[in-house]
Amino acid sequence: MHKIETFDFADGHIQSITIEPDCTKVAFSSWDGKRFNFIFNDSYYLQDSASCGKETSHVEVEALQKGVSKTLDDALECYDKDVPAKLFRFYEPWENRIVLTIAASSVEIVSCDC
Repeated sequence: MHKIETFDFADGHIQSITIEPDCTKVAFSSWDGKRFNFIFNDSYYLQDSASCGKETSHVEVEALQKGVSKTLDDALECYDKDVPAKLFRFYEPWENRIVLTIAASSVEIVSCDC
């Protein structure tokens, strides 16, 4: 596995989501069959809309601030890290609908030779 600096989300799909104590891993397959793992460090919030198997068109990343939603506000109260939290939203291409939301301190993208 090696770290990826940039990534094109078009025409790929989410294969699986694994939740671990301090991180969330999202296995992703690109349109050309290459596999990647997204490792969300210090993740503390996840909202999934049956995203496994869904195609993605893009991901939006924004600084997490109060007022986004009551659930996220409650989760933000428990976030005690020194690094500002970010909100990662995965969108599906057909209706531009959010299929996966993760709040975490950072993300690493690594290629997978599996």
